[in-house]
Amino acid sequence: MRSRILVPYSIRRSDAALTVSDFSRREICGRYAIPATDVHTIPIGINPTRFFHRKEAIETVESLGLKTGAYFLTVGRQEPRKDHAALLRAWALLPRPRPQLVIVGQRHFNYGLAHELISNLQLERKVKILDQIPDTQLPAVYRGTRGFLYASLSEGFDVPFLEAMASGVSVISSANSALGEVGADADLWVYPKRPEKIACAVLILGRDLSLREAPIERGLSGAREFTWDASVYKVRSVYLSHFRHPAAVNADSFAAKPA
Repeated sequence: MRSRILVPYSIRRSDAALTVSDFSRREICGRYAIPATDVHTIPIGINPTRFFHRKEAIETVESLGLKTGAYFLTVGRQEPRKDHAALLRAWALLPRPRPQLVIVGQRHFNYGLAHELISNLQLERKVKILDQIPDTQLPAVYRGTRGFLYASLSEGFDVPFLEAMASGVSVISSANSALGEVGADADLWVYPKRPEKIACAVLILGRDLSLREAPIERGLSGAREFTWDASVYKVRSVYLSHFRHPAAVNADSFAAKPA
């Protein structure tokens, strides 16, 4: 309730608003009836020292009870918007022997649909939930996966998508909200809430070796565009353009742009 009151008030009184994607920018402008020139897109960056393409992940992955290259991965809090239910129903449609599905993310409040479906669909032996994984182990879990899945219903940005790309991993993603914008280099697009389409994409990715090899250079190249240096530079530019005289902006041109 507090956010519903304070957010509209704050946005309408602000000289400038910053958001993480063009999708969110359009949503903000439409909902609060403010000019597009007052809202600026500042994408989130990725840390290349944590998420990178390398095969040294076996020990960490095995310590979590996983086998490198034998599981598919999805990362995101267990909540309705992430639509883990569609992934689980898709897994139940896969022919046996099914690959393992690993869900990384804490449960949101009392949301327990994913756990219920795992039991109801008899997927206990093929689905593993890591809801307390240390942050230091997450990069290795990305590097060890056969493919990354993201069937979310709506996202303002897609950090896990970028983390997978930076790790040289093939991606299956829904193409709605900001996902199509941020994850332009996905290997396969699916419609959310369509388990049969997701299952088909998993089969294609699992059988087609070229789809697992292709994303390495393309994904790494795409992920390199999302840097914290670039984000900082854009934030700085917004502050200078809104709160200082144009001459001051030119005078600060000595500040190097991010590579």
